[in-house]
Amino acid sequence: MDISRKEDVLWVVVVLDSQLFAINCSDVKELVAVPSVSRMPGMPDFVRGIVNLRGTVLPLIDLRIRLGMRSRETEIEEFCAMLRQRAEDHRRWVDELQRSVNDGCEFTLATDPHQCAFGKWYDSYKTDEAVATELLRHFDEPHQQIHSIAVKVKSLLAQEKGNEAHKLIEVNRKGALATMLKLFNEFEAAIRASRREKAVVITVANGRSYAVCVDSIVAVERLEQRAEALKHGLFGDRQNIAESVLERKGRDELVISLSTGLVLSADMQAGLQREPDAAVSA
Repeated sequence: MDISRKEDVLWVVVVLDSQLFAINCSDVKELVAVPSVSRMPGMPDFVRGIVNLRGTVLPLIDLRIRLGMRSRETEIEEFCAMLRQRAEDHRRWVDELQRSVNDGCEFTLATDPHQCAFGKWYDSYKTDEAVATELLRHFDEPHQQIHSIAVKVKSLLAQEKGNEAHKLIEVNRKGALATMLKLFNEFEAAIRASRREKAVVITVANGRSYAVCVDSIVAVERLEQRAEALKHGLFGDRQNIAESVLERKGRDELVISLSTGLVLSADMQAGLQREPDAAVSA
């Protein structure tokens, strides 16, 4: 969406770590999903890399890191790594139950589905994402079924029915466990899709452009002034990137406006000026 011709009173309202920020429409060229990123060595930590936007190469700035926040990319990767670990926990749980039957030793892992690491997370996790909520609902039955077989296996062994215990474990490995592993994969894919960052392409004073990644884009709208310019900024020594406090009309929501001219250092802006192909054509 090309919004470069909008009046100065219009703002692009974005979300960063559940907080609202605004970028003046006069500085914004385009809003897109974040393209594939190529990492660049030796760059500041807030420079995610470079992106190719329809043949134009632009630096991509992680606006969260630039404002002293934790990167959304890191949050997503850690969340997905946790999901993969919980899936592996249950694969190992079934393997350990099988080993206890083979070796005739006591099974010591959690038999209560609410006491394993996934169960504790599952019982406490809340999300507003509809797709994620629906997928999570499907975990309950196979998860409880997996943990319930430990008690059944113990009972079968007490009756010297080792072969039936083995069969029960294999049935659940191919059934409930396979279902859970599939759900973990689907849930990770849903999280990556629903939390995919957006990019705001910004044109600086020298006519060159760069992109910043944000969690999401809320609206393009007029905002009301709620405070004078922030003389000392909100982010320590980060060059007054935060300019002023605004408010969404008819809502009790404060928005911090950002100075796009200060997101990049003077050296980085000079680098853009030296590279003609860094500009985004209208």
